[in-house]
Amino acid sequence: MNRLIFGFFFCLILGALELYAHEEGAPFSGAIIEPLVTHHGHIEDEQKINLERVDRARVEIKGEEHEFDIFRQEIELAWASPDFRWGAEVKLPFSNQGEDDGERQYGPGDLEIWFPKYAWFNQPERILTTLFAVHAPTGSESQGLGEGKTLLEGKIFLDQAYRNWYGGLNLESSTAVSGGFSTQLEYSGVLSYSFIKGTERIAPVKPKQFLVLAPVYEVTGEIGLGGEGQGEVPVQMVGGLYLWHPKSGWSFRIGYRFS
Repeated sequence: MNRLIFGFFFCLILGALELYAHEEGAPFSGAIIEPLVTHHGHIEDEQKINLERVDRARVEIKGEEHEFDIFRQEIELAWASPDFRWGAEVKLPFSNQGEDDGERQYGPGDLEIWFPKYAWFNQPERILTTLFAVHAPTGSESQGLGEGKTLLEGKIFLDQAYRNWYGGLNLESSTAVSGGFSTQLEYSGVLSYSFIKGTERIAPVKPKQFLVLAPVYEVTGEIGLGGEGQGEVPVQMVGGLYLWHPKSGWSFRIGYRFS
């Protein structure tokens, strides 16, 4: 399944809509980027829109599997404490992957609430964050917009930067407590290099250059541990490019997912 992914990053600073790749005052290395699939560990106030086109996606509707070319959007709203130690996040997807009586349907998917988020290590080049999440079945299962399950999830995010290099790791365990029992382990990792000029020890939070480019490589997959989907081990890779304009703060990501 091939996917073309676009990512837009927004941050809300002091009540005004600004475009920041790192929130103003965040004490983190500028090499820690926002990847396409893997979630960075550092906690910030951020509002983000993700866009994704999927060719021949497989969608289960009323017990039958269908294949569509679909377009997904996801809105992410996040909050952080002033010391970037505590946080919370809400994710709401929308897509046109639904179907009702042979007609394609557009609508919301399943809501995710991440709370609490806590950073155990919160250093400029090393962040370790854990969080608890609830995946609520707000999307229509009968139309194929949602899974029809309530999931309880635990997540671990690790960031490690060195000069202009950045590596990240996510581990996520989820258990379905309604809609059919299942337990899964999801994982993803990222490696990138930001072309930031003048880095001596730690990449500057806001480099003094017109544009920062960062090639990105990611691996992601999941393992079914019990219940429905046990033993499934799909692995996918993502190659992409991250572009950041430090002066204005905007950033843009584009990538291609393949398996």
